[in-house]
Amino acid sequence: AWEQVQRRLGENKARALRNNQHPEAALLRGMVRCGVCGRVMTATRKPGAGGVVRCYYVCGGSLDVTVCRRHSINVEIVDAAAWRAVVM
Repeated sequence: AWEQVQRRLGENKARALRNNQHPEAALLRGMVRCGVCGRVMTATRKPGAGGVVRCYYVCGGSLDVTVCRRHSINVEIVDAAAWRAVVM
């Protein structure tokens, strides 16, 4: 039970509006899970080539890099797939 509560607290924290400074940047923030370790992926913004800011979902990761190496995926890819699923 304690582990379930801790997991839920982490999910609630990731989804909290106060932690999202750019809500328009990531449609599914707090709902995307890492395909390797299953942890919640959070949205982050990173400057790219030419000063263009890109948004990514990044795994919450694990301190043990043999489990997960904090994988990331471009927000546009995931959000577009989600919209296609909703529209169809």
